[in-house]
Amino acid sequence: MKALSNESAVQDFEKWLDSKRIKDRKRESNKDAEAVLVEAIEDGDLVVNEDNTLTLKLIWGTAEGNGVNELTFKNRLTVGERQTSTKGIKADDGEGRLISYIAALTDQPVGVIKKLESGEDYERAGAIATYFL
Repeated sequence: MKALSNESAVQDFEKWLDSKRIKDRKRESNKDAEAVLVEAIEDGDLVVNEDNTLTLKLIWGTAEGNGVNELTFKNRLTVGERQTSTKGIKADDGEGRLISYIAALTDQPVGVIKKLESGEDYERAGAIATYFL
């Protein structure tokens, strides 16, 4: 059973895109990411918060220390934050850069992000990060 209708999920997602001022060109080029995220909203695993941050409830939390069961993504990422998070990562290391963006967006250490389940949790987190690349 879905937590939200597709129509409501699309509205929530578009509200988030609007808050980020994402242009039509970028929306079109990220249709696959949009489908992943709208489905997560429908399932109740992704929430667009009042402050336009996103909270992703992990299907498989990390087991390290106290564990992480959800990730909250910032709505904005500064150039300085991006630069700090990608320092030392080669330009051709796409996955390394994606992991570092997710870490910067969630204020989590890279090691925590690397412990995400490689299926849906990582796919959803990566889909969010694509709007910041």
